[in-house]
Amino acid sequence: MAGEQDSDEEINRLLENKDAKNTKKSTKFAVRAFHGAIEDLEKAEQNIESLDKSLANFFANAKRKDGTKYKASALQTLRNGLRRHYLDRLGIDIVNDRSFTYSTKVFKASVTDLRRQGLATVQHHIPITKVDMAKLYSGETIVFDIHAPNGLLLEFSSSY
Repeated sequence: MAGEQDSDEEINRLLENKDAKNTKKSTKFAVRAFHGAIEDLEKAEQNIESLDKSLANFFANAKRKDGTKYKASALQTLRNGLRRHYLDRLGIDIVNDRSFTYSTKVFKASVTDLRRQGLATVQHHIPITKVDMAKLYSGETIVFDIHAPNGLLLEFSSSY
């Protein structure tokens, strides 16, 4: 009995830690956003058809707290978070299950619309120049010095 209980505890621990911290955070955010947008959550989750319609409505009208629309990538993140939530909670795959064709169509149409509105562009940072990269690796700084584990910290603190 004790060995079986230890095994169950180990299985529960593994299941609780299967997702990375940021994945859990993303899933919670998606669930909060969805639940905040749905008037009657119990009714929405009553059956698959009502959940499909509620998801479609959410994807079509999803907005941030400030009222602006999400970018296409953020909408994709929300959908993935809701997928994880419903897979874990109810064993329902809202992305691949054929019962969710309506919400899938609305999701795809929403992403297409967001792209048309320019809400799918990614803003990249300016890349490090070749001169700066050479300086980092040259030994003029201790940033990449394997013998100075606090190189970044020392370089940062000495500039102040």
